[in-house]
Amino acid sequence: MSKRIGALTIILTLAFPALAGARIVVNQSIAGVNLGESKQQVRSHLGAPAAVGHSGGATQWIYGARALLVGLSNGRVVEVYTKNPSQKTASGIGVGSSQAAVKSRIKGVKCQHVKGFSGQECIVLTAHGAKEWTTDFHLGPNGHVQSVLVNIFNPAGPALDRALRIRP
Repeated sequence: MSKRIGALTIILTLAFPALAGARIVVNQSIAGVNLGESKQQVRSHLGAPAAVGHSGGATQWIYGARALLVGLSNGRVVEVYTKNPSQKTASGIGVGSSQAAVKSRIKGVKCQHVKGFSGQECIVLTAHGAKEWTTDFHLGPNGHVQSVLVNIFNPAGPALDRALRIRP
């Protein structure tokens, strides 16, 4: 029986590869890419990026077909961003989820308007050593999640990181 289950799992993974990495782990990872991982580890998960960009001293690997961006600083993952609706948390939250669903299914989330961003940001912060790791569910004007960002909090970083220093 266990051989059949193992074979079935392999067949399903091969038949539906998008589902194999379809996972958001709050304050940790998206699509199997974990904060703090090396470039080599990202390449082993996702392969070579479709495009590479640079912003604010960080390198951005773009996986267009997966609607995924991986931000690297000093060779390590500092952010993972997605607009892919197949990426969901274990409780089913991701792109397309309502604000009510985010608030009811994501422990510790706080929603607020952040100056310079449309809609709301529903954010979870977790202490991770001397730093804080965050997950940001960006809600558009329609009240539904448009994108998800998992990152290492940077007080000197972009506008959202600076806004998060002032907690509601």
